[in-house]
Amino acid sequence: SGEVKNKIAKESFKTLQLEQIIFSRWVQVIYRFEKAMFENPDRDLNTLWWELVEKYQGLKKPENRDEPDWASKIHIALYPVYYQNYMMGELLASQLYFYIKEKVLNDKNNELISFIGKKEVGEYLKNLFFSYGALFKWDKLIKTSTGEELNPEYWVKQFAK
Repeated sequence: SGEVKNKIAKESFKTLQLEQIIFSRWVQVIYRFEKAMFENPDRDLNTLWWELVEKYQGLKKPENRDEPDWASKIHIALYPVYYQNYMMGELLASQLYFYIKEKVLNDKNNELISFIGKKEVGEYLKNLFFSYGALFKWDKLIKTSTGEELNPEYWVKQFAK
């Protein structure tokens, strides 16, 4: 029934909200750790790691722990200065969500909306987003496709209310 579907959608969205908030704090740890590490690679990186984990995730370093925990994060060693791109992708997803919801579907009322079966959503993405391919840099693509630069306010509106 529609009532059950709406209840499931709301509960699922709460889970997504929680995942996004936790992820955003994790990105802060990785981003700020890498930045500080590259600025001063000779510093005590494990102390730096745990200071950031405590500040952004609220987790305390276990007592008597002196292992290079930061080094267990594969992105730091193999894909440095990359993690923030995941967050930028989430910011873009939120911006596209609101653009599609409000401009393509003309829906400014519903908090949660499904794009399933909405042909106009596919047409928008195909013609005004994906069709540009590599013609534009990412920032110009966003502005061209949504009418504004990447704006984190959409992510905040969607997940941090």
